[in-house]
Amino acid sequence: MEAGTHGETLRRVADRLCAEFTDPGADDIPGIRSTLGEKGGAPQTLDVEDEALVARVREALAGIASALSAEAGELSVQMVEITLDGAEFVIRGELGRGNGERALKLMPSLVFLVALSVADRDRALDLSRRTTDLIEELGS
Repeated sequence: MEAGTHGETLRRVADRLCAEFTDPGADDIPGIRSTLGEKGGAPQTLDVEDEALVARVREALAGIASALSAEAGELSVQMVEITLDGAEFVIRGELGRGNGERALKLMPSLVFLVALSVADRDRALDLSRRTTDLIEELGS
């Protein structure tokens, strides 16, 4: 994979995660939208293209959390929000350093952490493995 394609692959992976693991009919978990920029907590300002990519990845991860929350019993919204903020912070940092490849490699772990905040370990592992498969499939 060439260096310039990592961002596009990351976008395609996010799109596929949305298509496969989100439920448009599921209610969004209240309070899970990104506030890093508002809080001044973003590690650095990104260009417009990278900001859109970060937003798309967060949207995919939030969609997974929302879809899984329908299956969950008691839900800690604060835990989901913290996990999503952490994932966004990591992706922002890697893209800000021009390291799209590293951001892409971290996606299975980020999906695992977000899924684990609302589902059991086995379901989180399944989603993480599927994300690895998607990266291999879409990155070739």
